[in-house]
Order: sequence, then C-alpha cells, then structure tokens
Amino acid sequence: VYKTTPTLSLVTKLDGPTDVELVRFHPSNTVLLAGSSTNGTVWMYHIDTQWVLQMFVGHESGCGGDSCIADGGFNTYEKWVVTTGSYDTCRVWNAKNGAGKKQAFLHTCIRCSGE
Repeated sequence: VYKTTPTLSLVTKLDGPTDVELVRFHPSNTVLLAGSSTNGTVWMYHIDTQWVLQMFVGHESGCGGDSCIADGGFNTYEKWVVTTGSYDTCRVWNAKNGAGKKQAFLHTCIRCSGE
C-alpha cells in the first residue's frame, strides 16, 4: 500500500494474493479489499495493523477455469461486502464474520445487430 502525497512512499506491505485484480478502500480508508485474479478469493485487510480481517472464498471457477473477481465494495452501512465474479455471479458477505449471505447469478443478454 502506497501513500501518494506529498510523494510516492510505501506505507505497508500486505501478505496475500500476488495476482490482485480488485482494490477497494473502506470509507474509513483503514480497511482494504483485494481480490485475486486467479483463485476467486477476496482479502480484507486492516492497513494500520497489517491484519487480515477476513478472506472471502466462494467464487468458484466458471467456464475455462476462470474465477477472477470482477468488482467489489462495501455497502452503505459498511456491514456487508459485495463481490462479483467474472462468470456472472454476485455474492454478499458479512464483513465481520466472513459468512456468505446471498448469491445471485447474473445473466447478460447480447443482441447482435441484424437480428
């Protein structure tokens, strides 16, 4: 994690995935989500202490073995973490205990021109 002002400087190094696709900060700027681009896990860190607060596991591999985390973030009340996988799945997690609360499958309809 780097601080960008007044100059670029390393704040802390966090253990976890090396293939990070998603980075989102909690509104407090002390908690960070980092999503893996290969194994479908999302890690939640407390930046100041370098602690791993939660590791969310459950975005299974889709077509071609891809389990990339496409996006994620905290809800307005900061009690839930919402993640989407690259294979059209959305999951809602309890931020405190890491339990998966809901899973939804998203379907994208693509209409080709001329049809």
